[in-house]
Amino acid sequence: KSAAAAAAAANGNDAQALLALFKDRKLEIPELELDEKTCQRFLVGWKGEFDEAAEGLRKYQKWRRSAKPALLTVADIPTEFATGKGYHHGVDRVGRPIVWGFASRHDKRQRDIEETVRLILFCLESAIRSGESVGQEQFTLVFDLAGFCSKTMDFEMVGRLFELLAHCYPERLGQVLLWRAPGIFSVFWKVISACIDPVTFQKIKFAKAAALCDFVELKHIPQDVVQMQGFDNC
Repeated sequence: KSAAAAAAAANGNDAQALLALFKDRKLEIPELELDEKTCQRFLVGWKGEFDEAAEGLRKYQKWRRSAKPALLTVADIPTEFATGKGYHHGVDRVGRPIVWGFASRHDKRQRDIEETVRLILFCLESAIRSGESVGQEQFTLVFDLAGFCSKTMDFEMVGRLFELLAHCYPERLGQVLLWRAPGIFSVFWKVISACIDPVTFQKIKFAKAAALCDFVELKHIPQDVVQMQGFDNC
């Protein structure tokens, strides 16, 4: 089914019916539980297939109760957080909270993959909470690829990221911006792009250095990025 057909299939009645399957709707904390909006996102993510969406939700509930992403703190990611390689900051021009990632600050030879995944979850959960407080369900990912090289070419990490987006955060992703990509990135992109879901692929855009302001207002660009790049036309 197309994305439009999937969205049409995920109507209120389907979401209510899906939610009704879960008598116990609690997640990792009492304040969080499965709701109709979550069910709608899973129905769209599973392209309107009710049974598949239900199974996806069961696995999601089990995962949240085990991984407890909403309870992650800086104390759980001390090494990765200290690198400054990823954080939540600001919103894009349509109001989606942004998670920023910096290739030059990542080294696959030194990272612990599980702590890196916890950093990703920490950033995503922060962005989602921020967005939902103002009625925004989706977030944007901005990857600064300046300095991308062999040590940052982390297939395992990217694979884990897209797995999380597909199975734990369906329809949360609004846009991915690949910013300042050097020529060497084309080698990496050729491999990973073939594995990306077509719906997600349509949300990915490349942007040159000066084009960041087409997507993000200057006041929402992190200060270290402003100092590093300089923006005269925002």
